[in-house]
Amino acid sequence: MKQCNKYLCPTLTLIAAISVFAFFEVLFPYTLRHKEQTIFLLLDKTWIDMHYHEPGLQKWLAVAGDYIQQFFFYACVGAMLMSVLVTLIGIVLYKAIRQMKAARWIAMPIAATVMAWECCRICGEEYPIGSTLQLLLWAMALWAFVKSLKKWKNPDSNHDKTRQMAESVTLLVMMVACLVVGGFSLLPKAKWWNIPRRNIERLYAIDSNAYYGDWKTVESLSATMLDYPIAQYYHNLAKACQGRLAERLMEQPIRGTSRLFLPVDQNGNHVQFTAANEVWWMVGDMTSAEHAAILGMIFSPRHAGSRNIRRLAQIAMRRGDQEGAMKYLRLLDKSPVHSRWAKKQMQTELSPYTLHDTLSLTGEHSATLRNLLDHNHKNTVARDYLLCYDLLSHNLQAFTDDALRYGCPNGQRLYEEAMLVVMQINPEMREKWQPMVAESAYRDFVRFNQTFEQSKGNGKMMYNEFHNTYWYYLQFHDQTKN
Repeated sequence: MKQCNKYLCPTLTLIAAISVFAFFEVLFPYTLRHKEQTIFLLLDKTWIDMHYHEPGLQKWLAVAGDYIQQFFFYACVGAMLMSVLVTLIGIVLYKAIRQMKAARWIAMPIAATVMAWECCRICGEEYPIGSTLQLLLWAMALWAFVKSLKKWKNPDSNHDKTRQMAESVTLLVMMVACLVVGGFSLLPKAKWWNIPRRNIERLYAIDSNAYYGDWKTVESLSATMLDYPIAQYYHNLAKACQGRLAERLMEQPIRGTSRLFLPVDQNGNHVQFTAANEVWWMVGDMTSAEHAAILGMIFSPRHAGSRNIRRLAQIAMRRGDQEGAMKYLRLLDKSPVHSRWAKKQMQTELSPYTLHDTLSLTGEHSATLRNLLDHNHKNTVARDYLLCYDLLSHNLQAFTDDALRYGCPNGQRLYEEAMLVVMQINPEMREKWQPMVAESAYRDFVRFNQTFEQSKGNGKMMYNEFHNTYWYYLQFHDQTKN
C-alpha cells in the first residue's frame, strides 16, 4: 500500500502533464501559433517601455510571458511550454492545499480544476501568458505562506515566533497584492474565463497554413467551413494559387465580391486586416498588401506582430527597397525565433523595381488588377481574380473586355457559362468563343432557358437544378445588375 502511495502522485502528475500537452497540441495547436503571430518582443529597454505599460511586477510578468510566447512559432514547443507551466501550477497548488492538512481526494480535484480553468483561459485570443506566470507566482506565494504559518503554529518549533509571524504576514501581503494588483491590471485584458471553441481553432488553422503557404491544406480545411466569410476568402485564394479559382466558385453558399477580397475599413479587426493582405501579396499589389499588414499590426492587441513584421520585410524586399527591408530585418534579427530567417534574407540580393506598383483607392479592385496585368500578362492569379470579380459584379461587358485583353483559360466551367450568356447577347463573339465552350455547357444552357420559360422565372423551382450555375446567379442574385 505504501509502495502504491509512493508512486501515485508522480503518476498523476505525469498524466496531467501529458493531458495538457495533448489538449494544446492535438486540439488547439493553431490557437497557440496565432498568439505568437500577434506579439513581438525585443529585449531592449526602450522597446519594453514603449509596449508594456503595466505597473511594476505586472510589466515584467508580461515581458516574461511574451518571451515564452514567441516560441509558440515552433511545432510542439508551445504545447510543451504550456504543459510545464500549467502542471507546475497544479503541483504547487496541490502542495499548498496539502499543507492545510486537507486530504488528497480534496486537494487533487481542486488542483485539476484550476489547471483546466487555466487551459481554457489560455485559449482566449488576447489572453497574455504573463497571467499564467502570475497565477503560478500566486500559487507559490500561497504555498510558502501556508508552510510558514504551519511552522509558526507548531509548538515544538524552536524558531523565533516573532520572526515566523513577520515572515507569514509578509508572504500573505505578497500573495494578496499579487492577486489584487493582477486583478486590476493584467487579468481584465483577457477576461476571467474563456471557452475554447473548435470552430475558431479551425479558422486559425486555415489562416496559419495560408501564412506558411500550404495552399492544399488551406483548401481542404476551408472546404468544410464555407459558412464563414474568412474561410470562403481563403478557399478562393487557395484555389487561385493553384490556378483553379473559377472551379466550383458558384457552389459556395454566400456569393459576392466580398469573398474575393476582405474589406479593410473601420468595421474590421486585426485578424481580418492581416488576412486581407494575403490576396494582395499573391496578386502582386504591394501597396495594398502593406496597407493591410500595417493596419493588422496597429490594431492587434499588442500593436505589434511577428507575422506582419515579416510580411512588411517581404514587401520591401519584393519592391527592391533595401533600406526598408533592412529596417524590419534588423528587428527580426534580434528575435531568437526569427533571427535565422532574417539573416538569410539579409544575404539575398535584391533586384530593384521587380514589380510595378502604384497607389490606388481602396475598393478599386478591378482597376488595381488591370494595372498589375498591364505590366505582367503572366500574372495568372491577378487575371483569375479580375475575371471572377467582373462576373460576381454582374459586369459582363467588363468580363468580355478583360477576357479579350488578358486571355481566358480553357476548361473552366464558370467562364464557359459566362461566355454563353455573352454570345447570346452579342452574336459577334460566337466565332471567337464558341470553340472554347464544352458541349455539356451548351446543353445545360438550353435546358436552363427552357426551364426558366416554363417556370415563368420562378427561382425557387429552378434552385435545386441550377443554383450552382452562373446563369442562376446572374438572374436571381440580390444585387444591382450591370
